[in-house]
Amino acid sequence: MYGKGKWLLQSVQSQSINPNYLSISTTGGKNKIIDRKTDYTLSYSHRDADVSSLYTRLAATYDDDVSHVMNASTKRTAVFSGLEIKASYGNHTEVEMQMSIWIAASLRKKMKLAGNAGVNIVPAAMAEPALTIVGHKHCIYYAYPCSDLGSNGDKNRSGGEGGVHVFASGLALKTDSVRGTFQLPRLYRNLLAYGMDEGDDGYWDGFLGRVLEKLASDGGRG
Repeated sequence: MYGKGKWLLQSVQSQSINPNYLSISTTGGKNKIIDRKTDYTLSYSHRDADVSSLYTRLAATYDDDVSHVMNASTKRTAVFSGLEIKASYGNHTEVEMQMSIWIAASLRKKMKLAGNAGVNIVPAAMAEPALTIVGHKHCIYYAYPCSDLGSNGDKNRSGGEGGVHVFASGLALKTDSVRGTFQLPRLYRNLLAYGMDEGDDGYWDGFLGRVLEKLASDGGRG
């Protein structure tokens, strides 16, 4: 109803994240990649005429992946946000960790795209929401890259280690209350509107769409 045909809610439960964009922990002097999957993401749909045209032009000029996953189809698709869902007895800390790993990897990939396109983007313009749903409780988080993203990581990994801030908004809505039930549609409407905002300072025209259009025009060579 709110997506205007531009979105596809896509299950990514079985899709692996490209390890180049995962966080690394150091335990006992050894580096270990921290890998978790999330349940769903929103993708900019190939069924939309404008988005499909963009993907066609990207395929002709840009030979690298567009997203941070390794699935043959999804890696050539732009994705937005993430949803990690558990039953009411689920461990909330684990849910937050899975969501955080997903959205951090997504942002590292997008910063690499911006770098390849030669487009300067301030970190705040890349702020991206993600959600956890545990039972009736829907919580929203925001993630954005540190200003030194990719500057202090392992240079052998595309995208670098790159710090990403993920923080809770403090907003939690529950579907077991009348108020929460009526507020949730507004929350998701605003989330979808943000992801395809075509204003000069909007997420799409100000950041992701701008980057992808540049790559589609010259493959990042201009």
